[in-house]
Amino acid sequence: MGWDTDAEEVRAGLTVLAAMAVAGELTPEHTATVAEQLGVTPTEVVDAYTPEMRRLAMEEIMEQPAMAELDKALDDIARES
Repeated sequence: MGWDTDAEEVRAGLTVLAAMAVAGELTPEHTATVAEQLGVTPTEVVDAYTPEMRRLAMEEIMEQPAMAELDKALDDIARES
C-alpha cells in the first residue's frame, strides 16, 4: 500500500521531497522510495521534476551578467542571419 496523497502530512512530505528533487538532492534511494509509494517507476519520478530543475538552473545561469550579455549577443547574431 502506498502513501495516501490526500493526507496533509503526506502532502507536506512530498513538498519537501519535491524541493529536494529540483535542487538535485534527491538520492536514488529517495527516488525509489517515492516511486514505490506513489505506484510509479523511478524514471517517472525523475521525468516529473527534471523540467523544473532545468528551468531553475537556466534562471540561475542567466542571472550572471556575462551569460546575459552572451545571450543577447547570440540573439543579435541570430536576427542578422
